[in-house]
Amino acid sequence: MYVPLADVYAKFGIGALNMDVEIERQLGTELFLELRRSGYDFDFLNDDALARMASVQAGMLRAGTGAYSVVIVPDVQYMPPESLDCLMRFVQEGGFLIFAGRVPAAAPGLKDNDTRTARLRSVLNTLWGGKLPRADDFVTCGKGAVALFRHLSVVLARLPGALPPDFEIVQAGDSSESARQRARENVGFLHRKMDDVDIYFVSNISSFLQELRLQFSVGHKIPQRWNPASGEIDDTLVFKHAARAGSNSPVTEVQVQLAPFESCFVIFSPTGDGPTLTHTNWPGALKIGKVGHKTQVTGLIPRNGEYFLTDAAGKTHRFQVKAIPEPISLHGPWRLTLGDKTELALSQLQSWNDLPEGKDYSGWAVYETDFELTSLGEQIEWAVDLGIVHETAQVVLNGIDLGSAWKGSRILRCGNALKPGANHLKVEVGNLWIHRVQSLPKPDRKALAETFGIRWGTYGEIKPETIPPSGLLGPVQLMPRRQWVATL
Repeated sequence: MYVPLADVYAKFGIGALNMDVEIERQLGTELFLELRRSGYDFDFLNDDALARMASVQAGMLRAGTGAYSVVIVPDVQYMPPESLDCLMRFVQEGGFLIFAGRVPAAAPGLKDNDTRTARLRSVLNTLWGGKLPRADDFVTCGKGAVALFRHLSVVLARLPGALPPDFEIVQAGDSSESARQRARENVGFLHRKMDDVDIYFVSNISSFLQELRLQFSVGHKIPQRWNPASGEIDDTLVFKHAARAGSNSPVTEVQVQLAPFESCFVIFSPTGDGPTLTHTNWPGALKIGKVGHKTQVTGLIPRNGEYFLTDAAGKTHRFQVKAIPEPISLHGPWRLTLGDKTELALSQLQSWNDLPEGKDYSGWAVYETDFELTSLGEQIEWAVDLGIVHETAQVVLNGIDLGSAWKGSRILRCGNALKPGANHLKVEVGNLWIHRVQSLPKPDRKALAETFGIRWGTYGEIKPETIPPSGLLGPVQLMPRRQWVATL
């Protein structure tokens, strides 16, 4: 993606610019967001990078460690002729150059502007074979091609013909198109290569669970899922080697579940066992292994219902899961201690900033409650779901540390800590410092302003529109999942 810095400088000058903000203001975000949602990763190149770093090799534009087969120039008015020279060499050697919106009209700067603008237009004339560029024009030039597409929809429609998407969400949630569209808007990726290994970073930036079937343009390779938070590696994924729709290019499809705000790495290598299972509606991580001549699948099932597993031979195995109990709500009452203050009794969970004792409190607080369980159930693993937490929680159940919950869904496995009969839950929560800062007297900066002036505005003049709540807001629940083993 070419960055039109000359346009930004021409419009705003070169002093006191926040370039990220001004480039976004100049170009908007629609093109970039739609490219991401359409499965394309991209880098930005400016005139300096084209002049000092770029070279054309085997039909690819190379800069640093990047190699590019398509370059998009978004709605640019000014371009140095040296940059267009580089892009013309790229096209003539086999690249695909797309002008989105318009072609550049002039060279930037005042020195020798007429000469440089004439040179720019001469290169454009060469690219278009002596014709004037027209909307939605596609012209071959040397081994490559150049195009002018006025509208974003045309860019996205024509791009796959030159460069297949790197990543595609082929199915999400209930398999409806609305679920897939919501996933496209909230699941992003990055792709890097290291020798013959492909490394994808996949991230769910939404506040809801994403159950996905993802298509990766890596050929037929073997996937692993790496957890960046725990370091765990899952090498028994549900995946399939397939061909991209409308072409014979090989791709690998992988089923991935991402909790709210969860990210993972999906690593592809050319060696390893082929797929054992290709499709399932069994959510979450599965362990797949061989027991004699049969395949054994183990995992946790969160809710009653009918499930299926499709093996590599295309045979579908179905099974019914029952007897998973309902979640158990922990209504309290709760005991709350704010730092070294007196313990407070809460009939229900709420932000401690709504309490007189906690209005301006920033720091750590302890929530405690006791509850009874008649039975843990058979083959049921329990987890504690804290619900809404502002911001970080450390959980102790019956004196056993369950760990910290600081992002996404605040859910922690109970393990062996939960027991029939009496149980004690302790949740230590830390909030942000804004409440304490807002309560402090406003500093007198008069002497500072008189000495040095006010150069960047005065902090505190504009109050934040909203201040987040604090503490454990819940609802707090015990969530059951049944341990299940399926033999195929």
